[in-house]
Amino acid sequence: MSLFGFSEKKEIERLKAQLSPEQNQLDYLAQKIKEARAELQSVQNQVKEAKKQIIETDEAALLQSFGIYTPHYSYTTSDEYKDKLKEVRDKQKALVKSGKAVAGNENWKVNGSLSQGKKMVRDMQKLLLRAYNAECDDAIEHVRFNNIEACTKKN
Repeated sequence: MSLFGFSEKKEIERLKAQLSPEQNQLDYLAQKIKEARAELQSVQNQVKEAKKQIIETDEAALLQSFGIYTPHYSYTTSDEYKDKLKEVRDKQKALVKSGKAVAGNENWKVNGSLSQGKKMVRDMQKLLLRAYNAECDDAIEHVRFNNIEACTKKN
C-alpha cells in the first residue's frame, strides 16, 4: 500500500474542498512564485555564462587591436594560404566537372517533359553554385583579422 492510503487521499481532497477561494488562490500563487524563481535562476545562470563569453571576446578584441592575433589556420605565409585556396578551388572544379558539386532530382517534369525538367534542374544547380561561390569569394576578399568571427557567423 502507498504512503497515503485511499482514505487519506480522500481526506486530503475533502480538506482542500473546504479551503476558501482566497486560500486556493494563495496556494496557486505560491506555486507560480516557485516556478518563477526556478526560471529566474535559470536565466541568471545563462547571463553568467554570457558575461564570461563577453569578457573573453572583449579580451580577444583588445589583443587583436594591438596586432596580437591567434590564427585559425596553420599557414605561416600568404603563399601557403594562396596554395591552399588553389587546392580547394581545384577540388571544387573537379566536383563540378564530375557532377557531384550539387545534388538534384533529375526525374522532374516540366510541361510534361522529362528533358525540360532535367534542364531546369541543371540550370538551378548552376545558379546555386554561382551564388554559393560568389558568397565564398566575397567572404575571402573581405575577411580581416578583426572581422573573422563575423564572417564565420555570416557564412
